[in-house]
Amino acid sequence: MAKQHFFHETPVVSVDLQKVLASGVPTEFLDRFLPRFLREPTPLEVGALKYWLLAAGQFLVRFYFEYGVKHLRQSGGVFLDRLGVDRIYDVMAKGYEDQHGRSVNWADRAWRREAAQLAAIVAAETFQDGPFVVLDCCTGPGLTMEQIFLWLKRYGIKARIIGGDYNEKMVRYAAERAKVLSSPGIKIEIHRLDAMKLVDNPDRDLYSFARNSVDFIAVVFGLGGVVDPIAFARGALEALKPGGVLFVCDMHRPDPENPGIFSPFLGLRKWKMPVLEASNWYDGAERKAMRDVWGWLRDHTRFRYLIPLVTWMSPDGRWYRFKRTYHRHLAEPWHFGLPFLTTSQTVWQKIEILPEEAAWCEAILAACDTEPMRT
Repeated sequence: MAKQHFFHETPVVSVDLQKVLASGVPTEFLDRFLPRFLREPTPLEVGALKYWLLAAGQFLVRFYFEYGVKHLRQSGGVFLDRLGVDRIYDVMAKGYEDQHGRSVNWADRAWRREAAQLAAIVAAETFQDGPFVVLDCCTGPGLTMEQIFLWLKRYGIKARIIGGDYNEKMVRYAAERAKVLSSPGIKIEIHRLDAMKLVDNPDRDLYSFARNSVDFIAVVFGLGGVVDPIAFARGALEALKPGGVLFVCDMHRPDPENPGIFSPFLGLRKWKMPVLEASNWYDGAERKAMRDVWGWLRDHTRFRYLIPLVTWMSPDGRWYRFKRTYHRHLAEPWHFGLPFLTTSQTVWQKIEILPEEAAWCEAILAACDTEPMRT
């Protein structure tokens, strides 16, 4: 039977190799940060019968999003700037918890707890004078902030938790949530802030941080609303203390060589379905949901791999970057136990580096396409 081909049309990271090599960056240094599998498209092959079955399934999904949830559609397929994203969250703010939870089969609860447990573990092993400072960036109505509070309370950590979001309605809902959270030794603040300008923001209506003042930053399903993730990473690097930790959980394009596992019939057999994931990403539910329901026309996958290349020089001449200490991306079982959507959880730590390494990192970053890919 004839074969049909799926191609990941573009690599995860597009980089100008000639420009990198001309900058004097050693090839092994480039491969360390951006291995070949990230820089090359990945082909997929599937039998014609399965291909057309998937196509029929995606047609039904697109029909559902076109008519079944028409009342939830926000963007109409327009590539949104920051003000456009802000308008969408104005509409979503009141029912965000329910709407987001339903769209991901409530899996976001586990991801928020993961961020909170990591914050508590890092706090428990951080010995310092003063409270442990946590920023829940893009906090929305404060769902992750609430989990961080609960886990820091369980560990008996003295802390200052800041929930920050650009959208005014989200900030109000987060503040209402924070009012019912109380524990001796834990202070909660809710502020309106710009994720792309965390330090020294000249806008007095937006909160900003002092350099080297934060211990932990969490961003759970907020990166898609950030127009310039590189600016966010640079600001986070500046705001975190040396050794501080950044945690990001968000969507990730499917990886054909690392597919999710579907276990039907009580786990009697396990199937890997990379083609289902690719079909869903390029043609089906995810694309439709991201574009029309959430207004996200950006695929921010590449930024998980570009963040370690972002550097910052402190006023005293020291260079810093993010070192990736943990990364996981996998299509997890969602509706009907199917691995519809790939997510990633990544942990970085702020470390000091030599000026030569900083120059190499910035040279690679300058040779990469840092425009968000459209879904």
